[in-house]
Amino acid sequence: MSTEAGTGVKRREFLKILGATGATTAVVGCSSEKVGKLIPYVASPDNTVPGVSQYYATTCRECAAACGVLAEVRDGRPIKLEGNPEHPMNRGAICATGLSAVQGLYNPDRYRSPMVRDGNALKPTTWDKAYELLAQKLGEVKSKGQAGNAVFINQHESGTFPGFLDQWLSANGMPNHLSVDSTAPIATIAGNQKAYGTAWPALDFAAAKLVVSFGADFLDGWGHSVPQQLDWADARAKLEGAPRLVYIGARRSLTGLNADQWIPAKPGSEMALCAALTGAGTAAAAAEASGVPAATI
Repeated sequence: MSTEAGTGVKRREFLKILGATGATTAVVGCSSEKVGKLIPYVASPDNTVPGVSQYYATTCRECAAACGVLAEVRDGRPIKLEGNPEHPMNRGAICATGLSAVQGLYNPDRYRSPMVRDGNALKPTTWDKAYELLAQKLGEVKSKGQAGNAVFINQHESGTFPGFLDQWLSANGMPNHLSVDSTAPIATIAGNQKAYGTAWPALDFAAAKLVVSFGADFLDGWGHSVPQQLDWADARAKLEGAPRLVYIGARRSLTGLNADQWIPAKPGSEMALCAALTGAGTAAAAAEASGVPAATI
């Protein structure tokens, strides 16, 4: 390690950091211009030991599935998420999106404070000023009798928060909020509600002998992928009577890769194939629309 000026870490700074941490070895950067300050807890939380991780059971919010996770926290900072084996939804499993959720917490582009719109730009403000501005705008809307025209939009939700939010909006004369999930398969949810009375019924793979998927990548991105992966693995693990899977789709997705047979078809031709298989259409028409040989159909 060089101790010459401008060529490495200075000896005095190195000893200062080494003494502050109380460690026998310290790893420091190549630049001596930005030495961070080590600040201990002002009031240390109960059962906290410096350098020793704590674990908290919580819920993943990266999608609407709301899998149970265990957050590893060290010195007050979350550093890792893992699936909670006691949670009935995901039973200890977690997807790549959930694993990477911690990166969003430390994203350098994340808002560090409340933001207020100034023209076409968002500028930081304090919480006190933000609360004051919110109360002012609510008062103006109420005085003009326009509270009923206000719209509160939120992301996908779970738990009791939606009910709490609607109570607060109702108390201020506003209608119930709108929950928007940009990744949700709206058409599939609407079909499930019409057919089964629920947004997403549980799929009992173990009770099936044959599964034919028309572009539904249920192992990656279609529906609640983590519990569906677990249920499919359990069904395929049976020594006898394991279901066979045929995947029909233009792209060989993760579900297609795990299928017993992948049938490549032109995008948008799934309905023609479905009609042919259910007797509502002919194999010749489906073959022309999908590019799949009639013999295969």
